Amino acid sequence: VCFDGNSFTGGGQTVTVNVENAGCRNMDWTGATGNPDFSGPFDHQILVTGSLTFIEGMNHDFAGNYVFTSENTDNLITSARQHFNRHVDFDGGGGWRLTDSLYVHKNLNFLSGALNTNDQPVNTEFFLARTTQQRTLILGDSYIRTVSREEEFFFTEFWLNTENLTLDAGTSTIELIGGNSGRFQTEGPNTVDLNVIIYSTAIGQHLDFTYSQDETEETTFDSLIFNFSGDFSGESKMNYVYLRPGYTYFFARESIQTITELDANGSCGQGLISLISYEPDFRGKLELPPGQTFTRLLIRDVEISEGAPATATSSVDGGGNTGWTISEETSRTLFWVGGSGEWYDETHWSLTSGGAGGECVPTPIDDVIVDGNSTSEVQLFLENPYFRAATCHNLEV
Repeated sequence: VCFDGNSFTGGGQTVTVNVENAGCRNMDWTGATGNPDFSGPFDHQILVTGSLTFIEGMNHDFAGNYVFTSENTDNLITSARQHFNRHVDFDGGGGWRLTDSLYVHKNLNFLSGALNTNDQPVNTEFFLARTTQQRTLILGDSYIRTVSREEEFFFTEFWLNTENLTLDAGTSTIELIGGNSGRFQTEGPNTVDLNVIIYSTAIGQHLDFTYSQDETEETTFDSLIFNFSGDFSGESKMNYVYLRPGYTYFFARESIQTITELDANGSCGQGLISLISYEPDFRGKLELPPGQTFTRLLIRDVEISEGAPATATSSVDGGGNTGWTISEETSRTLFWVGGSGEWYDETHWSLTSGGAGGECVPTPIDDVIVDGNSTSEVQLFLENPYFRAATCHNLEV
C-alpha cells in the first residue's frame, strides 16, 4: 500500500481503517502531501507482513493495534516520530529492524522472530518477550524506556523469558520510569548478559529467575541503578549496584545477590540506606568482595554469605544479621526548627528546642519533637517528597 503525491486532493484528508482486521504487505507514506490523517478505532488492528514507512508530514491517529508478522528477515520500520497508540506485536519467523525511534503507547509484545532496535531509542509501557518461541533480540546502543502511562496500570515492566531467546544487549540502557513500581524480570532455563538497568519508579523490582544446567553460568547485569526504593528476588550476578540514600531495599529470603561493587552509603542529609529481608528471621544473602566498608546503613536479617565480615559504620543494627561488623549510631532527641520544610533537610533538625539546625536527619533510633519553638507560622507543613519513608523512634507533637 502506497500513499504518495497523487493520493490526496487537498490538505488534511483522512484515511480511515473501517474494518476490524486490515492487512497489507508493505505500507509506505513516502511522498504523501497535504498532511493527511490516518485513523481508526481502538478495537481494529492492522496486519503488516513487510515493512512500514511513515512520514513526519502526517497525523497518525489510528488507535488500534499493529501486528507485524513475516517470514522475511529484512523488514524495516520507520516511525518518523509518529506514535503507535496501542499495542505492537512482532510475530513470525522473520526479522525487523528499526530505522529511527519507536514509541508504543501500551505493550510491545515480542512473540517470535528477530528484532533489532539498531541503536534507536524505544519508549513503551510494557516490553514483553515472555513466549518460548525462537527469538533473537539485538539491542545495540539503544536507550529503552518503559514508562507507566498511569492510565490503566500504575506500573511498568520489562520481561524476558530466556528459553529459545538469543539476546545481544550490547551497550544498551533500559530504564523503568514512573508509577508505583517497575519490574525487570528474567526467567527461563538459559542465562543472558544485560548491560545497564535503571529503576526510576517508586519501587524497582529486580527479579531474576533464570537458571542453567551448567552451574558456572549465571545471568549477569553490568550495572543496576536504583533512583528510589527496590527489592531483589531470585539470584543475580551484578558488576555494579547503586542504592540511593534515604530509601529501602528488600531481599527475598535465602536468595543470594552476588555484587562486585556495591555503592551503598547513606548520608547525613539524605538519611540511611535500609537493607532488609522480606521476611523477619529469614535472611537475604549478599556475596561481596572481602573487606567491604559502608556507612549509614540500617541492616536487618541480611547475611554476608561470602566476603565476610563487611563493615557498616554510623549504622543501625536491626537484628538478625550475620557476617557484619556494625558500628552503631548513638540515639538522639531531635527538635524540628525553622518552620515549614522538608523532612530530609538538615537545617530543620536541632539538638535543642528552637536551636540551630544542621543535625543529620532522623533515623529509626532517634526521638523527634515538634514543639512551640518549631515554627511561628499558623500552620506547619513537614513535607516528604520523592517516595522516601520518614523514620524516627518516638514522635511527639
